[in-house]
Amino acid sequence: MEIPVIIVTYNSSDTIKACIESVNAQRSSFSFKIWVVDNASTDRTPELIKYHYPEINLIENPANTGFSAAVNQVLTNIVSDYAILLNPDVLVEPNTFNHCINVLIDDKQIGCCGGVIRNEIYLPRSPGIGRIFFEQFFIHKIFPKNYHRLYFTTQADLAAKNLPAEADYTDGCFMCLNMDALRKIGLFDEDFFLYLEETELCHRMKSAGLKCVIHPKARIIHERGGSINKLPLSAITGIHRKSLLFYLKKTKPVMYGVCCRILLTCGDLFRSLSRNPLLTAKLIWLNLTV
Repeated sequence: MEIPVIIVTYNSSDTIKACIESVNAQRSSFSFKIWVVDNASTDRTPELIKYHYPEINLIENPANTGFSAAVNQVLTNIVSDYAILLNPDVLVEPNTFNHCINVLIDDKQIGCCGGVIRNEIYLPRSPGIGRIFFEQFFIHKIFPKNYHRLYFTTQADLAAKNLPAEADYTDGCFMCLNMDALRKIGLFDEDFFLYLEETELCHRMKSAGLKCVIHPKARIIHERGGSINKLPLSAITGIHRKSLLFYLKKTKPVMYGVCCRILLTCGDLFRSLSRNPLLTAKLIWLNLTV
């Protein structure tokens, strides 16, 4: 069985070779086929892939379509029972793919399986009103232990488990997907340009009675933000806020979402003392219109 490994790139020439080599180094009874969907890179990422890895299926988009749309381009056209999503700034440790695929084969109620991110301390839980309150008013800076205990899972705790552990979601930097589950609930929502698309997908899976798990023996190293960090901070903040509002709109009751928007707006006004006024205005506009 040939399993597609889908990597979405955007100006990823600094990291993509190491990522691909870590995929090629996987020892597995399965066969993997790498797909790279490039979202209009300007750093010659497609040329690098063509030169060094002519065997890879490369899709070159004329514009940056976002993560969800790029992934769906491949997911729509594959016939495999499973698929793997991987960020170009991720290194996959040996046998990681094997562990995750075998979990999906053994338990058909698992919709997706992720791994432990070895170079990160915490895995966030799904965002909600409490976490928004902590973050918007800097309470997470004053009471960091309480903040992390309430709204994060410790990666070391996940790594110490013997069996796959259920989680709110699996990080989109590395996801093994059960394609039967996706055909049941639908692909990634393309309203999400970047951020929280995997969280919303996992929410739909769990609402359909499926499980999302982290395998303790599947391990990766993630250089988070390798591509997105090349954008201005104001642009990143705006993209994240828009995705958060889409997520709340799709997954929470109306009044819950309204309360979150009010809290975000009050927090934006509070933060305006230390933030660019134009960015504050942009975020408040998003709070009211998305």
